Amino acid sequence: MSEVLNLIQGPLLLPRNSTSLYRAINFSTFSWCSQKSSSFTEFQTQWRLQSSQQGFENCVAIESIEEKISDRSKANLCHVEHQNGLPHVQTLRKYPKEELYGRVVMVRLDFTISNREVLGSNISFNERSLLTIKYLYHAGAKVLLASNWGFPKDTTQPPSAEIVSDNLSSVLELKVMPTSWISDCSQSKEGDFDIADVLLIENLLTFREELANCSAFARKLSSGVDVFVNDTFSQSHKILASTVGVTRYCYASVAGFAFEQELTQLVDITTTTKRPYIAIIGGDNLKGKAAAIHFLASKCDGLVFIGMIAFQIMHGKGLLVPLRFVEFGAVKDSLKIIDDAQRRNIPILLPKDFVCVNDSLPKQLHTFPVQRILNGWKPVGLGPNSMINISSLLSKCKKILCIGPLNLKLPRSDNYLASKLAPMLETSSRSGCDVIVVGTAACKEFSRPSGCTLLENASVAWEFLKGRVLPGLAALDRAYPFVIDWDTVFNDPAQPLVVDIGSGNGLFLFEMARRKKDLNFLGLEANKKLVDHCLDSVHQSGLKNRYFIATNATSTFRSIVSSYPGELVLVLIQCPNPDFNKPEHRWRMLQRALVEAIVDLLTINGKVFLQSDVETVAVRMREEFIRYGKNKVAIIRTEDDIKLDDEGWLSDNPYGVRSDWEQHVIDRGAPMTLVYSWCTPSHTYTPGFSFSLKSQPFRFQTTTMVKPHEEQKPHALIVPYPLQGHVIPAVHLAIKLASKGFTISFINTQFVHHQISKSQPDIGDDIFSVARKSGLNIHYHTVSDGLPLEFDRSLNHDQFMFSVLHVLSAHIEEGVRKIINSSSGPRLNCLIADTFFVWPSMIAEKFHLLNVSFWTEPAIVYTLYYHMNLLRKNGHFGFHDNREDTIDYIPGIAAIEPRDLMSYLQEADISTVVHQIIFKAFQDVKKADLVLCNTVEELEPNIISALQLEKPFYAIGPIFPSGFRKSSVETSLWPESDCSNWLDSKPHGSVLYISFGSYAHVGKHDLTEIANGVLLSKVSFVWILRPDIVSSDDTDPLPDGFLKECGDRGMILPWCRQIEVLSHEAVGGFLTHCGWNSILESIWCGIPMLCFPLLTDQFTNRKLVVDDWKIGIDVITNRKSVNRAKVSENINLVMKGELGNKYRNKMKEVKQTLKDAMEDVGSSEKNLNSFIQEIHNRCVMGKSVKPNGISNGHV
Repeated sequence: MSEVLNLIQGPLLLPRNSTSLYRAINFSTFSWCSQKSSSFTEFQTQWRLQSSQQGFENCVAIESIEEKISDRSKANLCHVEHQNGLPHVQTLRKYPKEELYGRVVMVRLDFTISNREVLGSNISFNERSLLTIKYLYHAGAKVLLASNWGFPKDTTQPPSAEIVSDNLSSVLELKVMPTSWISDCSQSKEGDFDIADVLLIENLLTFREELANCSAFARKLSSGVDVFVNDTFSQSHKILASTVGVTRYCYASVAGFAFEQELTQLVDITTTTKRPYIAIIGGDNLKGKAAAIHFLASKCDGLVFIGMIAFQIMHGKGLLVPLRFVEFGAVKDSLKIIDDAQRRNIPILLPKDFVCVNDSLPKQLHTFPVQRILNGWKPVGLGPNSMINISSLLSKCKKILCIGPLNLKLPRSDNYLASKLAPMLETSSRSGCDVIVVGTAACKEFSRPSGCTLLENASVAWEFLKGRVLPGLAALDRAYPFVIDWDTVFNDPAQPLVVDIGSGNGLFLFEMARRKKDLNFLGLEANKKLVDHCLDSVHQSGLKNRYFIATNATSTFRSIVSSYPGELVLVLIQCPNPDFNKPEHRWRMLQRALVEAIVDLLTINGKVFLQSDVETVAVRMREEFIRYGKNKVAIIRTEDDIKLDDEGWLSDNPYGVRSDWEQHVIDRGAPMTLVYSWCTPSHTYTPGFSFSLKSQPFRFQTTTMVKPHEEQKPHALIVPYPLQGHVIPAVHLAIKLASKGFTISFINTQFVHHQISKSQPDIGDDIFSVARKSGLNIHYHTVSDGLPLEFDRSLNHDQFMFSVLHVLSAHIEEGVRKIINSSSGPRLNCLIADTFFVWPSMIAEKFHLLNVSFWTEPAIVYTLYYHMNLLRKNGHFGFHDNREDTIDYIPGIAAIEPRDLMSYLQEADISTVVHQIIFKAFQDVKKADLVLCNTVEELEPNIISALQLEKPFYAIGPIFPSGFRKSSVETSLWPESDCSNWLDSKPHGSVLYISFGSYAHVGKHDLTEIANGVLLSKVSFVWILRPDIVSSDDTDPLPDGFLKECGDRGMILPWCRQIEVLSHEAVGGFLTHCGWNSILESIWCGIPMLCFPLLTDQFTNRKLVVDDWKIGIDVITNRKSVNRAKVSENINLVMKGELGNKYRNKMKEVKQTLKDAMEDVGSSEKNLNSFIQEIHNRCVMGKSVKPNGISNGHV
């Protein structure tokens, strides 16, 4: 059982007395308490008991590490109950995106209004809330915003809804329109969604019913709303109509992206794997915060008091302090905190001196020891000795919580403490310490972005630490807080699954599982004691085709069952307990969310079995499935082994196994006739199931699989950008999809095919002929790019790009028309075009095709292009004097320097034809239905997560087909030379491979310096020098005498099959231009890189290699001119030095990440399969289809 349940990114949250889950989990699996690191020993040694005259006051000394671990373990286990008010809730991230389409979704959010003389009212809010709104809009939801905005500074009236909506329109880049949703009938206002992207409800601040949580007001506010998204975590400690009341009337209530992020940050206060963990506590009001400080004393390794509370603690310790600073009635609380610290053997650290201000002379300052503050003086900040000790302390911490104001709450604007403490915390953060700052006043002292975690709302944090329920959080739908390891739960998780909702004592499932061992059975039961008993029986029996989970299936069914790898074939709901006092909630479990989850997850021909001995309950369950079944369910009217009466009720139990309650009803002589069965509509090509009679053994009979009709297969057209670096991954994608059952039509330009056929004369007219002989259904076509074949596209780049921009689309359109008209196989239903094309949405709409954008480069490059408007708005792009400071506002990218932007985003002139292509392409990609990306999710997780909020974004790289080192499809534009015999003669890892790709040019000076640097290095090398590598008439780009001097230690070739060279054991380094294909191949072969980016995305790719993944170094530093001595030095660092070994070891880790992603259970393979399933659903089954091209989308 130790591997069954794994936490989902956060703490284990269990309710009180949750004994069943305790018994289900082997606690050795979880790290409930952090082991000490060696740094803690140093930390402990310095924290000894000191006198009141020496630095900070220590409550107790730390006696032993072992005792501390034991105490902390107990404290952490106790906090499982302390977190009872913090349930695991459903989030928008996990909510089915397809369920949002066409639904009215109300988003409760917070924003602030500032009044600026030039710009007028200005609005700002959490960036995550912006993502929430855009995500909902692009998912096809009808977005309704609700908020309470106050008075801007120096004004007496809040801005009108019209002004706020105009500001929101500017920030969101969507059309936001105010609506009188509350004042008028909400149904009459739904038509406003036709003329606006987003609607804004009236200012909630003007309604008294909001603060009173008036049920009538909440009902009116939520009238017409399907889904409620709470994105205002700062209000979660209050009971408001707009955060709590509305959840009673919306069928789904979930946490938005901002809410989820802040909740995660809050929970991080209570969990840590880093020690020492110190809490710095500011502010006053010890009595009101005592419960929270008690809890912090149970979690942290030390408490540091910097605010007025420090005087209460000193008073409790019996130290002499001015009584005017002591809080009345807080002595018991201070003594309890001191006692808590003594029991856990942790220090309490108190100030030694204060900077004080004179009451009569406010500008007069003086530093006093704590015990000697004179009358007429008030402290405004810590003294220098105290600050020195704090600085020394922070340098030894691994995690710091700073909660409350950084300054003392006294009438003095000079924030001495904050001005010194904030930089100290920033320094600690940069040193690897986790720093959490809580409170608006404290957060204002930190620069943005900060390495610290900043939580502005201290009230929510204090309530949470006190162990109180957060009403706004508790009102949201629940989610199951664990990832289930199905391989551990069941012997074979691929077997069909039967789920019994409300499984009770489990006798029904035990008997079913005993009879039918080729099925898996899962019981979901809210009574934890019953589940505990069932799990004990499962363990004793040793049979692993049954399992039980303690949960409320109403809200967790989808999150639990959706992860099951096999098919859900049957759901049973038997004899629910009726509540006759509330007829409208006859069976409260069967709500809309549960019905929709069941019908969504059931396999085709799967069944639902409902039964009750109370007719009104059975009728109501039937009505719920009719109302919310999405037309996916049908009453079983005819089935070979099932007897039905005239009304469609089952006349007998079809399973031969009775539940305990059914047996009880029959034993008392009451009728059990109200049994009802449903099935999903069948399709001839999927498995179907039928049931047996009671008198027969229970069985599932699987129908014979019928081959799908050819017309039902997905047929995709793939169009690569006409450059080799784009053609290669497109060819690999075609092979991958064809191997998974796709019919593929592939269009190359005639020039690309001409170059390939020149380099490989044997391929004829079809580069896929060999692949097709192996059974892959790929059809090859070529079209003109508008230029003669003999036209040099490399040297005349702008003319070539102009033709691609303005001419190519007409030829593509004609090619598509011919494919559709001439195709005798499956109908063309999907377009997969390179993202840099400007026409895919037009072609897709014209021919009614699903529009898939294929991005061949890393996700970081995509998102930078996608957010060009943000770069330009912030002055980092499109100006002759672009800003040169760090870029920290692009979603998913923590920080990037302007010099690491793509070359086209560093140029001042943005009127070029290439810029036109980029602008238009990334306007067009907003209309794509799906995006495929040739990257790996684990290499760019944050960026991909941010992009997935915009639209479905699948990381499926590296797109290497099986056996790609010996490809059956030729893609090279130049004849390939073989150097394997030469490499065989060289020692292991001694050869440097040099290549600058298929398209980029190198200046003569740079090439000469690189060549001389290679000579100086004395390293053997293979250098790929294309004939057109230098843009000049010089026929020999190398320096005079180079070939003679290098002799046998160098081999120069015009082109080669790069993957074969990199995979040779003699190769130990790669001097590369940082093309993305080259980087992926180098990682795959485990070869560290020397980076020499030349153009476009290569500068950004370099950042990934050198700065982020640390698997290579720069050929030159700081973009200075190429210098042969530096080139030689860096080559030897990689090829011969310890640094090279370091990079090789790091490269092994990154290589393993690629390999893992490509495994059957790896992220890229899973994402590819999910993409294929989505294509199948949209193109073949007609599910989840959305209109192509959301015309009002903005990046």
